[in-house]
Amino acid sequence: MNERNRNRLEYALCLLALVVLPWTVIGVWAVQDSLPGVQGSMNLPEAINQNSIYPDDRYFSSFLQVHYADYSWMHSTAMEGNSLLWNPDEGCGIPFFARWRSRVFSPFSLPFYFIESFATALRWSIYLKLLLAGLCAVYMARRFGIHLPMALFRGLSWQFSNLLLGGALLPLSDTFVWFPLILVLAEQFLHTNVRVWPLGAILFLLIALGGFVEGLLFSYLYLLLYIVTRSLRAKLWVHFFRAVLAAVLSILISIALCAIIIFPWLEYFFQLNPPYFFHGLFGKTDLIGIFFPGISASPWHAHPAFAGFASVLLLALWFSLRRFTAKTIRRRVEAMLLAGILMFPLLVIVCLTLPRYLLSIPTLLSVTLPGLLLALIYTAARSAEEWNALETESCKAALKRLPGIALLWWGLLIGISIKLCVTRALSI
Repeated sequence: MNERNRNRLEYALCLLALVVLPWTVIGVWAVQDSLPGVQGSMNLPEAINQNSIYPDDRYFSSFLQVHYADYSWMHSTAMEGNSLLWNPDEGCGIPFFARWRSRVFSPFSLPFYFIESFATALRWSIYLKLLLAGLCAVYMARRFGIHLPMALFRGLSWQFSNLLLGGALLPLSDTFVWFPLILVLAEQFLHTNVRVWPLGAILFLLIALGGFVEGLLFSYLYLLLYIVTRSLRAKLWVHFFRAVLAAVLSILISIALCAIIIFPWLEYFFQLNPPYFFHGLFGKTDLIGIFFPGISASPWHAHPAFAGFASVLLLALWFSLRRFTAKTIRRRVEAMLLAGILMFPLLVIVCLTLPRYLLSIPTLLSVTLPGLLLALIYTAARSAEEWNALETESCKAALKRLPGIALLWWGLLIGISIKLCVTRALSI
């Protein structure tokens, strides 16, 4: 088999994995007549009456029921050919279109407009999210020079992460599907290809249509922060201001494009008493929950598809071999990790400058986790890639460093996990 046919076969197998594996998960849910967050029947009234939607987590249960009900009403109204502007079935009637989280214009809401069966439409919606999430992650990995096997690992890790799989019914899953493309956009801006700013505006428009307002704010800030950290690590200050201007232009145009959503939402938002903003689904233990499942009290956070054990274990490998990697690769990885870590204090500053009801600490955790999660997955894929490329002497030197770094890193994680578990047990 020649090189061209081998490459075609590799791409075909990669695409097959990204297409088939999500269908496997959807198939299991179809057989069990269930979905993530709904234990048992997919019939919402029945699930509510039986208290089968996470009875141990009242806040998450009520939050999930709201979005499940939105999907159900959207589907029934679309099938009847009625308007989606107003929902008369909730309370004394409330706006539906003006509630950004209703996701009327989300690309992943299209199945509810064309498929008669609600269960089938919902499964197709989740499948499209998982499929596009994997494709975006693989595309980013390939653009960053990772070979196809590790790019596939990265795509599957992002595709089946807790944010997208465990929260498949929530607006954040519609939003963070596109998140890997933000890093590709930033790299284009930093390498003088600022003419792609219209694509950046379209990317942010797709993120905005997902219905997660805080996720859109996070995406804006993350793009700018990554440009700063990347310039800081790689000393790319020559093109820094041009990249920032291109990013700001993309942001402003995207806001103009989604004005039809923003203005009705703002009017509705400020008429609430008191004004309501997202209060987060994550607690303080969920930061360590990225590395180990089962730490958080909520069953959703205990979902096995967290950052992935491979991502956690390979992080120690990265710090063992980083000195033997090329400067370009090392600076990109560390810029990504640094951006993921710095997003939290940056959003704290934003929180302090906005009215108190707009953002809360759980909200900050909710929107900062994706950046750190994506950085961990990319670092794991890059670590494996660089390990395979190491020369003999460099490999020996890295192996000498690995035990100490691994014991320190894993010991720290296990120690924090035990402390949190003990604290939680004593508080019950």
